[in-house]
Amino acid sequence: MGTENPYTIGIEHEGYQAQTGWYTTAMYVASAALVRDICASGYGINPLRCYYGPSCSGSCVLGACTTIKGHQHFANQTHNDPGPNWNWFTYYELINNNPNTTTFTNATGIFYDSGGSGGNYLNDERNLYLVKPTGAITVTLSFTQFNLENNWDYLYVYDGNNLASPLIGKYTGTTLPGKITSTGGSVMLQFRSDCATTAAGWAASWTSKNLIGVEEEKEEPLVFSVFPNPAEEKTEVRYSLKTSGQVKFFLFDQLGRVVMGFPSNLQQAGQHFLELDIKGLSLAKGIYLLQMVFEDEMATQKLIVR
Repeated sequence: MGTENPYTIGIEHEGYQAQTGWYTTAMYVASAALVRDICASGYGINPLRCYYGPSCSGSCVLGACTTIKGHQHFANQTHNDPGPNWNWFTYYELINNNPNTTTFTNATGIFYDSGGSGGNYLNDERNLYLVKPTGAITVTLSFTQFNLENNWDYLYVYDGNNLASPLIGKYTGTTLPGKITSTGGSVMLQFRSDCATTAAGWAASWTSKNLIGVEEEKEEPLVFSVFPNPAEEKTEVRYSLKTSGQVKFFLFDQLGRVVMGFPSNLQQAGQHFLELDIKGLSLAKGIYLLQMVFEDEMATQKLIVR
């Protein structure tokens, strides 16, 4: 590995990186077990800092905080292995084979990343979220906030109750995923963050359909989205009403003080949009909480002003 040899531990695998068929399941399993043992042996290597992106050909240098990687990922390397046929995604899962799992069994609800509604998620995370309402026949996810480090941190959604279930989608960046509905009574989500740079994460709600005499969808909780978020000059609030009623919005600062309120008015059922002129309102940079009140329901989103 050239000049990297003095501070690294190298593992040699049988085969040729340019040819398919060498990297068997047995090889992945044995190699991952060896890596887990090395990580537990006092060298200070975090198994979550294993690379899990796409494989590549030739030199593909990664940053120093990614500590489990191939020859080709180091600067000053003299080899191009394990090459384009190595499955880093599977290898990462085999090494980190005991992830944290949070299970939700209510018919409806809201959940956030590890930072909650007011903070960022952390580096070096691998968390699983299983949405499995009791007696459900389908589950629908709706995201009202989404902000992950683009092309480095990912949320994977599976159509079922484990990671072997069909992958519905892989999401990164700031584009809100569309509404996701499972074909069965559960959805599994897997979140991975790398070793540097965090973001505001996500807010998501779920509803479920159950068999109660006839198929009947549970009432959706009150939710709204804010985009773009973070915002500099303007941002748009989008929300949907199932019935007509009075809508109010309040903006709170980090001390819980009401910075401003927006007029209450009677609105009809359907989709609605509210534009906030950040620049015109002279909002200082920072984190705010935007609260929506509709009849006897309430929902809150974090708003970051840059």
